[in-house]
Parts: sequence; C-alpha cells; structure tokens
Amino acid sequence: MSAGSADVPAPRVLHVVRSLYTGGVARSLLTNLVALEDRCGPQVVCTLTRRGPLAERFEAAGVQVRCLGHRGIGDLPRTVRRLRGLLSSGRFEVAHSHLLLAQVITGLATFGTPRAHVTTLHSSAPGPPSTAGGRRPRALLRRFGLGAVDRYGVDALVAVGPAVQAARLGQRPQDGDRLVTIDNAVDLAHLPTDVDVDAVRSALGADGSQLLVLNVGRLVEAKRQRDLVAIAAAAAERDLDVVVAIAGAGALEAELREAIERSPVAEAVRLLGGRDDVPELLAASDVVVVTSATEGSSIALIEAMAAGRPVVASRIPANEDLIGDGETGWLVGVGDVAGYVEALRSIRADPVEAARRGARAREVVGERHDARVVAASLESLYRRVAAGEIGRPPRRR
Repeated sequence: MSAGSADVPAPRVLHVVRSLYTGGVARSLLTNLVALEDRCGPQVVCTLTRRGPLAERFEAAGVQVRCLGHRGIGDLPRTVRRLRGLLSSGRFEVAHSHLLLAQVITGLATFGTPRAHVTTLHSSAPGPPSTAGGRRPRALLRRFGLGAVDRYGVDALVAVGPAVQAARLGQRPQDGDRLVTIDNAVDLAHLPTDVDVDAVRSALGADGSQLLVLNVGRLVEAKRQRDLVAIAAAAAERDLDVVVAIAGAGALEAELREAIERSPVAEAVRLLGGRDDVPELLAASDVVVVTSATEGSSIALIEAMAAGRPVVASRIPANEDLIGDGETGWLVGVGDVAGYVEALRSIRADPVEAARRGARAREVVGERHDARVVAASLESLYRRVAAGEIGRPPRRR
C-alpha cells in the first residue's frame, strides 16, 4: 500500500452477488465479510435476484443483507437504477461484484459515477457465450459482461488463485495493471470442534467400517460428478466398501440422480442436495474427492484441507496450485476412475500416511488462506482503488 492510499480512511464497500445460495462463493464471501468487519466496520451485501438460503447466516454474523428483486433481463434498467440508488444513499465508495450477473449490473451502475468497481474472477475458464438449452439471456449477459463492462466498467480484478491469474493474462495481457491475486479464505479459528461424527455418518448411512467419500460442489458439467458414480462402482469391483456422498445442487441434479439409480451400486451413492452444514460433513468424512475438469480455486478443496481431510483431486492447474501430490494429497488425471480408486485404496491401506498428508494440507491453508490475511489484502485493494491507484482517477469523498 502506498503512502497515498494509507492516508485514505477505509472506504465503505457494497458487496454484490446474485443470491446467497449454498455454494462455495457465498461461503467464502461470508468468511471474508466477517474478517473485514474487524478491520473496516459493518459490512453490507446486496443480492440481486433473491436473498437465498444463507441470508440468515450472514445476518446472524452481523452482515446487513439487501435484496433488489431482479426479475430477468427485461428488468435490467430498473435493477441498475436501484443499485445505483443504493450505492448513493449508502455512501458506498466501492462496489465489489461476484460472478457474471453481478459483474454486469454493477458495472452499469458504477459507470460514469465516482464509485469504484472491483470484481472477483472465480474461474480460470474463459466462459465463451452459449445459447444452448434456451440460455440466450445468459449468453447475452456473458457476451456483454466479457465485453464493454469488463473493459470499461471495472477498476480492479481479483483472481482467486494463480491459475485464474494466468488464465486471465493469457486472454487479456493488458489487464496486468489492474489484476491482483487474493486467495480464497477459510476461517481456521472457527472450524467446528464438537461435531458428533457418529451421528453425521449414521444420517448418511455410513458405518464405521466403510470409507465415507465426500464431494462438495454445484451439480454442473465442469464438476464431473458422474465420475463419482463410476468410482463407486469401480471401488466395489475392487472390494473397497465406500459410501459416496455428494453435497450440492444444480442443473444436472435430475440427470445425476438418474445415473445413480441406474448404477449397480446405487445404494452406495447419496445425493444430498445443497447443504449448509459442510463443515460437519467434512468432519465426518474419511476422504474428500474433487473430480472437476476446471476450477478457479476450489472453495470445497480449501475447506477440506483446512479440516485436515485427506484429499484426492483432479490434476488441473487450479488444484495443482493447492495440492502437492504425495505431500498434501493425491492428484489424479481428469476422468481417471481407476486412478481415483487406487488413491482411495491407498488411503484405506495406510491411514497414518493419509492423516500426515491431511495435517500438512491444513498447515498450507493456514499459510495461504487464513481469513485475516485475505481480509488485509482486500482492505488494501479497496483503499488503492478508492485513492485512484488502480483503475480510474481518485474518487470524490
């Protein structure tokens, strides 16, 4: 932080998201806001479409939640006006958006105003427009979000990990002067320590002799949860008794449920839906498996490492940023079902080594992803954009 930005009082920041659903982005945002409150005072989040199932948890943590009630692309002008009004009446100096819809609407609401716009890049995938499956409004938003707003309506971009930073610079090298990397955060000080593990496992139908395999993530193509059904079947063929629990909701839920029902090991796979008790599920699990074909910086993976769980993850750049194969977990090729099963067999055969890797993973998370460190980095960024050191000229106070 330069001397100029250090002289600027901590700016008032409005955080903008689509909704507070039970996903990794919302969980990470809550962690950040709680840590930021200690540094910058009360935090406010604005949801665009609906409050979402985690809104009460945000409010219980002292975060104010406002909802604009956005109803679709035809409602865009009204929503932009309402957000611009909220930014003005609340005397916010910085708006921090997350994901596509929030990026576009926040970019429009801050453009031509003295308010700075920071947006977080949660994925390393370029995300080309798509009109498949009746998604034309979203495709139009994506094209616009990666177009005019992205170029002219964003002052600073936050990459959630080195893989996201590298991907962005590969797509737009000219963004280097407004791109910063700030890792996703976990609150190590408030991880649950009194979980009734036996009760959680019993609720999932896993007894003490079975290997409880947990996957946490949105049910979308990129997460490749269908591989988990194949892994359960292949494990059974190798006489490895596993229960696979998949926590998440998304567009592929019906398709995944059908794949489970068709599987010869349907009784070994649990589709849990969206859950707000991920820390408890992690505490009860024996191993966490990540099968994604692409990630930005997996919140679920970081949370698993923070909980000291053995982790088997797909060998993609974002996961390689987090997991050292043989040191803090196991890395397996995307779609390599046999490789996943072999890693699970290793964990079952040598629980001491599995625990060692889990403990080292927790240490790594403490070094890179502690919420207090991340909050300090965010505060510094907000001060810099408010002072005009990144993006457009200094904001009028």
